[in-house]
Amino acid sequence: DGRRGDLHHLAVAPSHRRRGIGAALAGRCLEALAEQGIFKCHLFVRVDNPEARAFWKRVGWTVRDDVVMMSRTVSGGEDV
Repeated sequence: DGRRGDLHHLAVAPSHRRRGIGAALAGRCLEALAEQGIFKCHLFVRVDNPEARAFWKRVGWTVRDDVVMMSRTVSGGEDV
């Protein structure tokens, strides 16, 4: 929307974790957003993925409890 960015499905293969790749990818995304004048970013993490949640907390992201994500599958669309 020109005011904030969203990160979806940023993942690193298990065989390549703990090498700084995830933090570097996220950092580059934030840099690219800042170059466009966007200084806030949201990140989507599944509730049933405690490893990812722990990782994002370790690298400085915070959990928000003031917003709710809502979804709807359009008729004929894939429910993922």
